[in-house]
Amino acid sequence: MSTYSVDESWIALDATAHLHGTILKAVQRIQKDILMQLRLPSVAGIGPNTYCGRRW
Repeated sequence: MSTYSVDESWIALDATAHLHGTILKAVQRIQKDILMQLRLPSVAGIGPNTYCGRRW
């Protein structure tokens, strides 16, 4: 995990399919956990690198 700013981080999920399923499923679970535990909505971008994965 790399922190970019106070409200932006990147997580590399390659090679985790055997633990969490597809990258999309892992991201959906992370977002659900954030919502349930912190009561905060979140936005995620998925891409081959941090630039392409960033949501504008």
